[in-house]
Amino acid sequence: MPGYLNRFIDIDLSEYGEGCYVRIHNPKIVPQSMLEPTTRVEVDADGKAVDRDIAAKGSDEVMCRLIKDWCVYDMSDLDVDEPPPLTLPATPEQIAKLPIGIKLQVSKAIADAMPSPK
Repeated sequence: MPGYLNRFIDIDLSEYGEGCYVRIHNPKIVPQSMLEPTTRVEVDADGKAVDRDIAAKGSDEVMCRLIKDWCVYDMSDLDVDEPPPLTLPATPEQIAKLPIGIKLQVSKAIADAMPSPK
């Protein structure tokens, strides 16, 4: 197949349930614009976000752009015996319904795959 190698990163989430996974576009080979939130995130002198809510929304927005496929479930209603699957395309509203452990694993996979400056 022509093009770049390792176009996707598969995140195994079998610890959450049989068949659970997230597939993301490899951040190393996407245009920079896919990795930038549409809302500007203001940072202080230490490089930390001034408004954490805006920073979190920006992170969720970038995560949504990178998610190619997934098999995950809506955990926003803990009283449901069988949570419904989340559909594609991923949206910030759906990201908010993920277990925090899954969200953190996806964020870590994105951060770990970011190219480091030489």
